[in-house]
This record gives sequence, structure tokens and C-alpha cells, in this order.
Amino acid sequence: MEPTRHRSNVELQSDVTEALERSDDVNSEHLGVSAHEGVVTLAGSVDDRKEQAAAYTAAREVPGVTEVTDETALRRRAAAEGPNDGR
Repeated sequence: MEPTRHRSNVELQSDVTEALERSDDVNSEHLGVSAHEGVVTLAGSVDDRKEQAAAYTAAREVPGVTEVTDETALRRRAAAEGPNDGR
């Protein structure tokens, strides 16, 4: 197995973004990615903890990523709560 070469911040950011977009369990539309010296930060919002875990895993599996910082938040589902009944 050949050693992983040092990847630039831009390459890591791009590779993680692509990994999130390829994942069937992640809606990458509401996620942002930044990278610095192998540490990737995920920010934005996800629907549930399953999607949050899938985003973390997808990012962690990208070659060159040494750590993932998860700053995502769970998105509120206002539409699912229904309209206010005027109370």
C-alpha cells in the first residue's frame, strides 16, 4: 500500500464535499466543509442523527483526513408540526 501524500486544504475540502454528495444517506445541500492541515470541519444542518453520523463517516473516510470536527445542527421540522390552530 502506498502512503497517503499530504493533501492541500483545497483538495481535502473538495474531496470531502464530493464524498458527501455521493452518499445516499446525506443531503449535502445544507452542509459546508472547511479543511486545515488534515482537520475537516462540517457545518450546517442535518435532518437527524443518522444523517449526522453518515456525514461524519463519509468525511472521515476521505484519504488525507486526520480528524473531523462536527459542527452540524439538527434541522427543526416546522412543517411536520403543522400550522398553529390560532391558540
